[in-house]
Amino acid sequence: MDEGRLRSIVLKLTQLGYQITPDAFDIIKNVDPSRLEENIDRIRRLARDGWITGLILKEILGVEKVGGIDVSTSATKARQLIEGRVEIVRDPCIEVEKGITIKHFYKVFIDRFEKLAKLIRMRSGWNTATSIEVALEAKHGEEVKVIGMVMEKKITRSYVGILLEDFESTIKVIVPSDNPELKTSGEQVLLDQVIGVAGIRGRKDTVIAKEIVFPDIPPRKPRKADERVYAVLISDLHIGSKLFMRDRFEKFLRWIRGDIHIEGLDDIRDRVKYMVIAGDLVDGIGVYPSQERELDIKDVNSQYELAMKIIGDLPSDIEVVIIPGNHDATSKAQPQPPPRYLKNYLDKYGNIHVAGNPAWVKIHGVEVLVYHGRSLDSVLASIPGFNASRVDEAMEILLRARHLSPIYNDNSPIIPASTDTLVIDDIPDIFHAGHVHVERQRYYRGIVIVNSGTWQAQTSYQRLNGIVPTPAITPIIDLSTLNVKLLDFS
Repeated sequence: MDEGRLRSIVLKLTQLGYQITPDAFDIIKNVDPSRLEENIDRIRRLARDGWITGLILKEILGVEKVGGIDVSTSATKARQLIEGRVEIVRDPCIEVEKGITIKHFYKVFIDRFEKLAKLIRMRSGWNTATSIEVALEAKHGEEVKVIGMVMEKKITRSYVGILLEDFESTIKVIVPSDNPELKTSGEQVLLDQVIGVAGIRGRKDTVIAKEIVFPDIPPRKPRKADERVYAVLISDLHIGSKLFMRDRFEKFLRWIRGDIHIEGLDDIRDRVKYMVIAGDLVDGIGVYPSQERELDIKDVNSQYELAMKIIGDLPSDIEVVIIPGNHDATSKAQPQPPPRYLKNYLDKYGNIHVAGNPAWVKIHGVEVLVYHGRSLDSVLASIPGFNASRVDEAMEILLRARHLSPIYNDNSPIIPASTDTLVIDDIPDIFHAGHVHVERQRYYRGIVIVNSGTWQAQTSYQRLNGIVPTPAITPIIDLSTLNVKLLDFS
């Protein structure tokens, strides 16, 4: 390098307040100065603590050798050959209207009913479904087929009772227990969900169910990446909590950076291009009773500051998508906009993307529905035999319902609007959620369902409610095959 240009670059960096480590200086002396000048802003973004290190320059410049010594990791080289492709396809928070009135509470349920009833009518044989009013005019013993929204559900030994409503009328559905499969379907019906019921007209205002159908997912072929590339799916770090397992997470970061090796997994590590965080990046404040006793950082701004410092330690060539959860500093009603604290860091980290909860994200051509999962509490509580260990089944039920938060209550409130943005009107390739702190995965009709667990040890609130988390277990998905591998850092 020309000594004058070398002095000019070093002087510029030191005048900006940066210190240069010896290994970084060796790299600076041996690369084309124009490449350094082109990447000054990226170097500054990564040198968060004021130090420009050899590792930072290796990541940005892809340097392989200095003085005949290999200074680049295989992870850096492999990832740099993969072009990152991230698109926030849909962020329902952007669709939230201003000037909300009481009428919007009514409108959101009308829109939900119309969208989901349309999906049911697209099913074979269901375009003949009538209104409830017409079904009530049928004679005793005649076959009827109706679509309605669930207003009430009652489970007894001998039957499941469901009260259905449409725009004009209500009808009582009796699901007899002598058909175990049908009774299970009845038990798994959720309040405020739209379903179809075919059956026999009973006495008074009843119908005896013979079939219950959901909007559901039609058979399909999932989209896959055109090359072998991986995405890490995580959630619920709860940074700021005393129970955040920082040592475990930093071990994961050391592995992803190539600082440590895990036998048989380095080839996967070298092709990790994406990380998707499904909410609860920080622990927040005042979220559950006596939370302050378990907080290490009691100021939410400081929690985000530490969170971005930790996430910022990821290699800069990994694209990160973050959505909020119920612990994040944002609206509690869904859809949730991203915290303003996160937006403050977007200019500093060019590889970090933030969106609302939920969000539709396309990575390498694969469509991911990312949802924190607050409604899962209500789903698990409303179905007999379900608990946190069956969270993957609860997520499947949301897919079958084609709605992310069907049950309207104080636990999972929704923002009233002209349209229900929580309807799953498209079909994802991956459905990623968190919230429950239990890692699970399954496949349903071509969709990979992943609940990504947590990086927080068991809280007193969880202990009181019998929730046993599975911390530091990390799902990594091959986007070219949609196969999921679990890495255990616990």
